[in-house]
Amino acid sequence: MGTFLLKNKIKVHHLLDHSSGIYSFNNDLRYVNTYIGSKAADGISWTPEQLIELAHTGDAEPQGKPGSGHYYSDTNTILLGLIIEKISGVSFRQYLKSTIIDPLELRNTGFYGTQTDTGSIEVSPTV
Repeated sequence: MGTFLLKNKIKVHHLLDHSSGIYSFNNDLRYVNTYIGSKAADGISWTPEQLIELAHTGDAEPQGKPGSGHYYSDTNTILLGLIIEKISGVSFRQYLKSTIIDPLELRNTGFYGTQTDTGSIEVSPTV
């Protein structure tokens, strides 16, 4: 069951409840080895597109058919962020800030990443 067979069957609700079956990029050793072990390197940064590509390689078999079970996958979250960016026309970071963080006056809330926002706290990678 290749990933290409699933792409037309996955719906947004499958991404939200982790029932998409999409392989989680953080299970890929190319990703894991950049953070832990002898090959770990400081300053490694992955783009959403690169993370999705890890979940789409020949080694990344789907965990199941969409809707057939719940399989936690960080790839779902990356895809949801890209969908939000496409629909809203702003970065995911900006969208969260303007629709959740600012309206709820979350003063000690940050967004993990490589960019900083004026007036927000950058979450440490060790958190």
